[in-house]
Amino acid sequence: MKETIGIRNSKNEMLEVVVSYPNEKDPEGVIIFVHGFGSNLHENFHLFDDMVKVLHKDYRCIQFSFSGYGGSEGNQEDVTLEKMKDDLKAIIRYATIGDRPYSVIAHSLGALVASKTIDPYKCKRILLTSPSQINPMETLSGIQKRIIASGGDLNESGISTYPRTSGEVQKIGPLFWEKFRTWNFARRLRLIKRQLRDSLKVIIPKDDEVVKQDGLSFFKYEKINHVVLDGDHNFSKSKDRALLILQVVKFFQ
Repeated sequence: MKETIGIRNSKNEMLEVVVSYPNEKDPEGVIIFVHGFGSNLHENFHLFDDMVKVLHKDYRCIQFSFSGYGGSEGNQEDVTLEKMKDDLKAIIRYATIGDRPYSVIAHSLGALVASKTIDPYKCKRILLTSPSQINPMETLSGIQKRIIASGGDLNESGISTYPRTSGEVQKIGPLFWEKFRTWNFARRLRLIKRQLRDSLKVIIPKDDEVVKQDGLSFFKYEKINHVVLDGDHNFSKSKDRALLILQVVKFFQ
């Protein structure tokens, strides 16, 4: 079964949400999918859709688009990591009605947002795929380099424009850059690791063309459950996607 609904964030913007679940039962477990920078509830190359195809047999799967993206209300140029965090909080409130246990799958920049939002004492499992760099300055530098390389306009004090491979042009406001610099990804991951232990897992693509994976040493040093798989940032090749899906299913069994 699949249904499209709307959930309002604290700004009263309607977020586009798709809920998938098995026909014959109403599962207790919920998985929330958190997409990355400039994407939507499907994730690039329909990464989340492929995960949901196998996971919705046993879980209620919730996909949503951050405000300003996909079919959600809001302006892209108003988006900051704090606003994305607020959107995710609205989804978690909906997902946990009736004290349902919940888990999270977060991709790319969504991994950073999810890590800063979830309560590790209430979240059962969190899976991070192709996560952003541990150092926020490295992440910002990578985003800005991609904007310039794509022929976009980088303007930290105004509106930056980022042509995407989908043909759309993403708009980024000045507060995005300002707020980003205050986030500490490493501290939150350490906290989550202490509580969730092996129920936190990171999947890193070997040939990530988007994220420079010099953070691998961090996961090793902190003894965070992680695996490196063949694939690009979105595991776009069918053989790489298949291996990723196997890892995802195994983690949630």
